[in-house]
Amino acid sequence: MTAERRGRLVVSGRRLLRADQRATLRAARRLFRAAATGELDVGLVFVHDLEMRALNRAWRAQDRPTDVLSFAAHEGEPVAGAEQLLGDVVISVDTARRQARALGHGLDEEVAALLAHGIAHLCGLDHERGTEAADIQRACEMTLLAAARLSPALALSGRAP
Repeated sequence: MTAERRGRLVVSGRRLLRADQRATLRAARRLFRAAATGELDVGLVFVHDLEMRALNRAWRAQDRPTDVLSFAAHEGEPVAGAEQLLGDVVISVDTARRQARALGHGLDEEVAALLAHGIAHLCGLDHERGTEAADIQRACEMTLLAAARLSPALALSGRAP
């Protein structure tokens, strides 16, 4: 009898979280489990604004940091050995901290909201394709957050800029 493989959340850059690390990683793992990715792995990468700005410039031609970027593993040419990787979600800890403070909640909640947003993108949803697509992505994010026992109101899609 073989054990069923479960997807993993692979975290890089956790040292950037400092004192908030334990609660933030716990919320991220709850959100990941709620996403029920089956056997698929998701990479969660924490960076500073400087690195996020470079990524945003390279991939989206926007010369400014952003809060979250998603990189699906299965766009374009298949990569041998990456069959079980859904993709990577990159979060700027600096931006996440600012947003959490501005919205009056913790870094753990903001990271969970950003991860929900990123996973929705990895699954093919894109709020930038119009109102209907944005509504679908927001509903997905709210469902993930609620399943992770977090407030659906944290959903990134549909937030006022």
